[in-house]
Amino acid sequence: MKNIFNISGKMDRIDYFGYSFLLGLISFIVGALIFYVNNLFSVFVLLLICIFVIIFAINITVKRLHDLGRPGIHCLLLLIPVYNIYFSIILLFKKGTTE
Repeated sequence: MKNIFNISGKMDRIDYFGYSFLLGLISFIVGALIFYVNNLFSVFVLLLICIFVIIFAINITVKRLHDLGRPGIHCLLLLIPVYNIYFSIILLFKKGTTE
């Protein structure tokens, strides 16, 4: 967890999988809470948590891309339908660089 909020650096596939799983779990819980909460302030707080999760997901994806020898801007490729499935598999399973 060293320098987890710093966008520079690299992240291996095991750490990326673990953080991705954790972010998916947090997203599921926040989504369920937003569905059941009727208080406006609580929904606002939950939406702030969602923004944090999105920023953190971008951060770990950029670090994983750096480990694969690709620039961080390639995280935008995840916005392309169908290709994002292939690209996600690459991020999860391809071995990173040894440098």
